[in-house]
Order: sequence, then C-alpha cells, then structure tokens
Amino acid sequence: MTLIQINNIHKSFGYEDILQGIQAKIFADSRIGLVGNNGTGKTTLFKIIIQSMQEDEGEIIRQKSLKIAYLPQIVDIDENQTLLEASLEGYSELRALESKMEEIHQKLATLQDEKQINQLILQQDKLLHEYDSMGGYRYKAKTEAVLHGLGFPSEVFSQKIGHLSGGQKNRIALVRALLKESDLLLLDEPTNFLDVECTEWLEEYLKNCNQPMIVVSHDRYFLNQIAKEIWELSQGKVTSYPGNYNQYIALKRQQQEREQELYERQQEEIKRQEDFIRRNIYGERHKQAQSRRKMLAKMEIMDAPHYEDEIHLSIQVEKPAVDRIIEVTNLGHSYGSQFLFENLSFALHCGEKLAIVGPNGCGKSTLLHILTQRLKPTHGQIKIGASVTVGFYHQELHDLVMEDSVFDTIKNIIPTTDDLPIRKFLALFLFQGDDIYKKVQKLSGGEKSRLAMAKLIIQKPNFLILDEPTNHLDIQSRQALEKALKEYEGTILFVSHDRYFIDQISTRILYYYKKKWISFYGTYSQFYQSRDYLLPKEEEEKKKRTAYQRMPQQEKKKKKRYTLQDLENKIIEIEARMAEINQEWTKESIYQNPELVKTLREEYEDLSIQCKELNTEWENWAENA
Repeated sequence: MTLIQINNIHKSFGYEDILQGIQAKIFADSRIGLVGNNGTGKTTLFKIIIQSMQEDEGEIIRQKSLKIAYLPQIVDIDENQTLLEASLEGYSELRALESKMEEIHQKLATLQDEKQINQLILQQDKLLHEYDSMGGYRYKAKTEAVLHGLGFPSEVFSQKIGHLSGGQKNRIALVRALLKESDLLLLDEPTNFLDVECTEWLEEYLKNCNQPMIVVSHDRYFLNQIAKEIWELSQGKVTSYPGNYNQYIALKRQQQEREQELYERQQEEIKRQEDFIRRNIYGERHKQAQSRRKMLAKMEIMDAPHYEDEIHLSIQVEKPAVDRIIEVTNLGHSYGSQFLFENLSFALHCGEKLAIVGPNGCGKSTLLHILTQRLKPTHGQIKIGASVTVGFYHQELHDLVMEDSVFDTIKNIIPTTDDLPIRKFLALFLFQGDDIYKKVQKLSGGEKSRLAMAKLIIQKPNFLILDEPTNHLDIQSRQALEKALKEYEGTILFVSHDRYFIDQISTRILYYYKKKWISFYGTYSQFYQSRDYLLPKEEEEKKKRTAYQRMPQQEKKKKKRYTLQDLENKIIEIEARMAEINQEWTKESIYQNPELVKTLREEYEDLSIQCKELNTEWENWAENA
C-alpha cells in the first residue's frame, strides 16, 4: 500500500536548485535510510513531505488522514513541561479517552436512576474496550521504557525541560516522535547526541517496530541495522537502492563502473566515427561520411558519470624516538566528592589506535583534557614519551578563532609559507575560490570541523588526541578522514560514538561500563560480539540466580508447575480466548446485554493476570532449565 507518492518535486532557494524533479514512493512497509552530502536538501524534502514548506513544482499525494511523526534536527519544545509531560504528548487520543472515562466514573458515583446507570456502564465498557485496543493499559509503561532506553532515569521524569542541556532536549524530542500515534516516522539525524548504548537501544526499538520510516543519518552502522532501502539524494534527484548501507555502497559502485564503461565505449565510438568523417568527407566515400555525420547528430550522447568532489587527506608525521607514547597510572578525577572515573591505568605504544567508548557524562572529554594537560587530575600520573608531539581536536572547536578567515587560520600556523601552497592545502578540504576568505563564524558546523582538522594536520603531530572527530561531518567527509587516519603512521587516542568509524580506525577499545574500564584488543564489532563475556554481570541478576540455586529441590519443583511445552500451550490457549472476547466486543449487539458485558470484562481481566503470571513462569523456566 502506498502511503505517499512524490511526483516531480522541485525546490529552489534564490538561484540554487536544491530539489530537481524528485520521484519516489513510500509504502506501508518502507524502512528507508536517506543519505547525501550536507546541503543536498534532505531536511528540505522532509519539510515538504510534512507540509511545513511548499514545493515550487510537482505534487505529493498522501494517503487520506495520514499521521506523521517527525523529529527535526532543531527542536521546538515547551520548556515549562516536565520530561514525562512532554513525552506523553503523543498520546492525545488515549488521554482524551481517560478524561471521558473519568467523567463517567464521577457521574456513576452520584446517579440513582438504574436506567441511566446502565446506559453509562454501556458507554464506559465501549470506552474501556477502545482504550484497551489502543494500548491504554500499556502506554505509560511504554513511555517510561523509552525514556529509560534513551538515558533518562526515573528520578528526572518530573524535571522541567528548561533545565536540560541541548542534547537532552533533542533526546526528549526523539522520545515524543517515537511515542506519537502515527502512520509514518520521519527521523532527521536521530543518533545526534546519543551515546553508543542509547543508539544500540534505538536500533533494537526500530527493528522491532512495524511502523514505516524514513531516517536521515550519517551513522552508517545505524543504517546497516535498520534500513531496508537507501535513498541517495544527489544533484537534486533521489536514486533508490535496495538493502542497507553496505549493500547500497556495493550496488552504487557496480552502477558507476557500468556507467563509466558505457560512457567510455560511446566516446570511443564517437571518436572512431569522427575520424572516419574527417578522413572521407571530401573523398570517394563522401556519402558514407555524410551518413555517419547524420547518425552522430541523432545519437543520444551520454553524460559523463558524476563523481562528488573528494577530500584527499594525508597526515605527515615524524616517528618519535620512543616506543611507549603515553603511560597512565591510577588516574581519577572528581568534582567535589563525586568521582567521574578512577583507577584508570593503560599504556599506549607507537602506532596503536585506541578508541575510548562509554555513555554520555562518564568523563571521556574530561579524560582527554587531562591527557592534553588542560586539566589537572584529582589523582594519578601521566607520562608522555620524549619527542612526542600532541595534536588535540576539541569537539567544541574551541581552538578556532571566530574572527579569522579560513585562509588566516592556516597562514597563522605557517606564516613563512607562500600563499599558493596554502590554497592548495585548503582545496584538499574543499575550501576553494572565495570560500577561503570566509570568516570562521560564518562557516557551517561541517565546514568548521573540516577547518579544525586541517589546522591540526598542518602541524604534523605524531600523537593525535581526538574528541568526537566525526561530529558535524557528512559521510563523504568521514570516509576521507577514515582513510587518512588508517594511513597515518603515528599514534591515535580518540573518543567517538560512531561505531562504523571506530571499526575502521581502532586497534584497541577502552570501554567504560558501570564505573569500570574494560580493555579490548580489536574493533568495536569484535568487542560487541564478545561483550557478554567481557562486561560485569548485574548484581541483581547474580542474587536472583544464587537464590534460585540455593533453593531446596522441592521448592524448585513447586516453582515449575508445568513443563516448558505445557506453559507454551497454556499461554496460547489463554491468548486465543482473549482474542475471542476482543472479537465479541466488536459486535454492537453485545452492548444490549450489560450483564454479559460485565462478565466478559471480568473474564478478560482474569485471563490477562493469568497470562502475565504464566509468561513470567515461562521466562524463569527457560532461564533456569
């Protein structure tokens, strides 16, 4: 079933054509990843779909009464609401039903007339059935689960939005979008401001969600997990590729190779025909030459395949005289009595590339400031090897001077260098023409990130310390940075939430989990596959398991009233009866018999309790079988 049909959509801003004839369809089972370089119009397309921006040409045909949940990159949220109030906004229909049921409940408490009471009971039962079918008994628990999954503990649910950081506000906006009653989900950079743990939770949530969705993201690992189709927005047009991100890359490469081959063949044929025409147009084969000239005039000439401008990075380095680059012993840091981290010890050797991974707020950026001697630790020691030169990339880009131009930013570091080599160097980072005279404060987030990286590279450090280096970068820029860092012969220590980037760069992982540091040699994907064995188990789970193991054998048998197969059969039987009752409630005639309605409601509630108990027993049985 088609939810949205996009027909020949055009959109321009001034003289710049952003969208140039977009043709696409969104189906009821679509799970689309929308990719493209910064500035290609991904957010513009979203705004046209949700009708907050008008297209210049074309039309969008939407299914009647289509409800869309949209997460923008820049959120607009009432700062006087609490976290829980903002999160529950998406359940307006359910909350309206609750108000109606409460109104009926208050009337029933005061009425004496039996006929009026019966009529209200019928109304209430209809509302209860509608409330149950819409998930009324589950939505509050679901809201709390989503808040927990995205990193909000229960104790902050009553906190005002105005007291949150920018990243936390974005996460609340994501909660609202996920919970809103909708037919289509549009998410614009949903993993921005999420740490690895929250991103992995979101992946699982979306994989288990039946909702159709379009997701704009530069997170390739994330797109590999959730997308079944990739839309590439380039040169104002959308090209669709089946599969996830990796499959899209493979298909695109094949398509480019095929187009390049066809283009080159045609060019060779044109050259051959033109050579024949030139040699024979005034000779004996004059008629043949004229015929071929007409043939060329009618030929549909293929355009040369389009390739995006590439960033070509190369980081020059002089290797230090020592093998041990940095040694950290018993490092810890606190603010007052609260420790961010402690007991951290590790050594990094020449050529190693260490990724530091952990939840937001665990002190990763603080650690980098300590390692670069911008902050003094509470306790512990740091030793940096002789002839080691440190280059630090700050995620807030504090090392850039906003009043300087792009050109001056590099010229100030190498003042004796001629202008032409600096121009050529900046061109590698896609700063060309008059762009090099732009003030830093006028640059986009991605442009500032590229300039900060250029400033770092020109200094030729042999030990790079990088704090979220892929922030603000599109996929093309991330790929260029990955290539440069893989070829870099120096040592790297970096913080990142980009698992694809970590996989490409790291030779080691230092993972912060529940106030413990876990060291692992390998990529993030290898760590993820092994983490059940590496991460310390929850204390509560240990206690439950120990208590069960210590239980007398007779008690264990009492706990298991059924075999696993018996439990499954019983659950299926109860769920089938609950489905029959639900079917009965869809019949108008049933509400002519209030006594039957009451009986069925009581039976349904009893079955719900039994089903919950049996499911709990099944889980215990399976865990301890």
